[in-house]
Amino acid sequence: MGGTGQARRTLVAAIEDMSTAGVVAVAAARVAREMGADHIALMHALDEHAMLNAVYGAANYAAPVAETAEEGERVLELAEAALRAEYAGLDAPAPTVERMVVDGPPARAIEQAAAAPGVVGVVLGARRPHAFGRLTHPDVRARVSARIAVPVHVAALQAGHEERPVENKEG
Repeated sequence: MGGTGQARRTLVAAIEDMSTAGVVAVAAARVAREMGADHIALMHALDEHAMLNAVYGAANYAAPVAETAEEGERVLELAEAALRAEYAGLDAPAPTVERMVVDGPPARAIEQAAAAPGVVGVVLGARRPHAFGRLTHPDVRARVSARIAVPVHVAALQAGHEERPVENKEG
């Protein structure tokens, strides 16, 4: 952070997929400005495709199907473009941006990122309705907000829903 002696203020933006990357990134830009964050860590967790693995498992195909690092990087590339466009539209300088493609379950990855020094908050997308519900899509928001000490902000992914911070159970 230069010679100011101030610690970096980081906002973690957990980006789930291509369809939500822009919305979550724009919400992260707004939250970062409100919180005075000077660094945004765009994070995508590579996770196994639960539905494909269930179908393949039923067909006795044993190899797990998961995203590649290249797919994860494309998700974050789209998110970063939306983030930078939002700052440009506001005629404001963008904070530094870091891309993090990590392995493992999303909730655990978000918890680890949120525990890093200087993290002031987390932004993630609201869970979209899914035919198989929590069976294949666990409630990441609920788990994360119960286990981390920084605020969790949920970006509305559907029209008519407002962004909202989530009350943390700890901290």
